[in-house]
Amino acid sequence: MLGLWCGQIPLGRAALQIEPSGDKLKIQLRALGRAKDYEATLQGDVATVPTSKGDVGMALQLEGNKLRIVETRDSLAMLQGESFTRAAGGSCPA
Repeated sequence: MLGLWCGQIPLGRAALQIEPSGDKLKIQLRALGRAKDYEATLQGDVATVPTSKGDVGMALQLEGNKLRIVETRDSLAMLQGESFTRAAGGSCPA
C-alpha cells in the first residue's frame, strides 16, 4: 500500500502518497491544486483515517493492483468508490 497512487476523481486528477509514520501511515491527498495530510491506521489491507470524533473519515482498501476508497465522510464524500493505481515512473500523469 505504500508509495504513490494516481486516480481520476469527479473534479480532476488526484494523487495519494502513502508513507510509514511510526506505527501508523501518513497519507497525503493531492487534488484540485491542494494537498492535505492525514494519519491512518492499517489493519490487513484497509487503511482507516479517523475523524476528530473517532468515526471513520476515510477508508482505503487494497484490491489487487488498485487502491479503492471504500468509505468517506463529510468533505471527502466525493471520493467514495474512487480507485487509484500505483504510479508508473514515480509520478502521476498531469
